[in-house]
Amino acid sequence: MVGREEAFEELRRVVAAREFVFATVLEVTDGGPDGFLFRVRSGKRLHPHTVVVAADERSLAIDHSIGLPLDDDDARLWAYGVGTWLEEQLDTGALRWGRRLTLADGTVAIDPSLEPEPPSRWSLNTVPLERPTAEGQRRLRRLSRERRSRRIVILGDGIPHEPDPAPGGYVRGLAFDVRPGRRAHAEGRLIQWWLLNLNDASVDAPPVGQLVVAWLDGSETVAELAYLETKPSVAPDGLEQLVLAGVHAAADAGAEVIEHHLDIDHTQLGLPWQAEGDTRRLNAADVP
Repeated sequence: MVGREEAFEELRRVVAAREFVFATVLEVTDGGPDGFLFRVRSGKRLHPHTVVVAADERSLAIDHSIGLPLDDDDARLWAYGVGTWLEEQLDTGALRWGRRLTLADGTVAIDPSLEPEPPSRWSLNTVPLERPTAEGQRRLRRLSRERRSRRIVILGDGIPHEPDPAPGGYVRGLAFDVRPGRRAHAEGRLIQWWLLNLNDASVDAPPVGQLVVAWLDGSETVAELAYLETKPSVAPDGLEQLVLAGVHAAADAGAEVIEHHLDIDHTQLGLPWQAEGDTRRLNAADVP
């Protein structure tokens, strides 16, 4: 087992101020019985998250990158393992889905090591806002022909892209209304265009819901859940995940206030929405 003091010093050296793809670690502190605490900013969020990593005997004896016991009591190796594990968690959305807990001082923190209960039936992705260039489309067609001829083809990341002036064609083909998303995109107000999918045996299962998150007209501080559409098969827990993703996208974009006029009063997610006429408003500081 690695000593706690040396583990903390190595962890702070390895992770403090580190910029991951979707978040930046602002500060690493020793929270005593609560464990090691990370203040993490996702995007332009005004109120950072707190992420906790246990600092007990079990945690200090594990290589967090693979979940197996450390081969050597090396504090530097332990810290690098935590950094690798933290990168994976942040890049797969733990700041949204991670289990919340309350620390001794009342701070609400995220412990990504606690799996959601029960495992979600739903997954989320976004409408692409770029499309292959003409040259890229020709290469894709050529690769497709080569694949049909049973040659081994690796697509790679070399397909050039350009902004799509009319995104969402695939969603439109599934009988979803893409006008709100396209309008927000064309006006430069779009924050995120979420798609909801039901996890099943089919990897090509089509989306069953969409949510457009955009800046309110003329505002740089107020975001709105602008348009929500789901298929009749979407259960309340799927709708909750879609709305929660929208709330987090707005907060990550730097919104101070999030509002909506949608008929989702039954979907509160434990968040303190305030009713003002037919508008529901949420202070972004209250998005844990």
